Amino acid sequence: MRRLIASVLILSAFALVATGATIHVVPHPGPGEISLKTALELAQPGDEIALAPGSYSGEFTIDKSVQIQGETGTEVIPGGYSEVAFTITSGRVVLAGVALKGGDTGMKVTGNADLTVDRCQFSGLKTGVHLADGRGKITNSRRSEEHTSELQSH
Repeated sequence: MRRLIASVLILSAFALVATGATIHVVPHPGPGEISLKTALELAQPGDEIALAPGSYSGEFTIDKSVQIQGETGTEVIPGGYSEVAFTITSGRVVLAGVALKGGDTGMKVTGNADLTVDRCQFSGLKTGVHLADGRGKITNSRRSEEHTSELQSH
């Protein structure tokens, strides 16, 4: 019985340290391909969402710990009513290798979210990252126009 319990505990420990899945996304999905919105809905905490090069337009909500990795040539343009590309409401989120262009705000962080932005470019935005609540860190990123505020907090 002790061996069975020890085996179950060991297997449980391995399950806890397993890495998340990678979900591959394309800007204009066809049959059998996944959109960014769908990937964010399907992702489990710890997953990585790999963005193929191209333009993604819309408003995307992130409510769990994920990493979003863009390949060279990946850009996200805020769309919709609020003109915010990403609203991060909870979890630890990493956004890397993405150009955020046009609109009002690239990312808005609310609730208890923790955002890390790495190797991103901001252009044509009023605000790159708006920290309404939560935390944010920007590294190795740049803004290409003076009217883009990189980080704004309340």
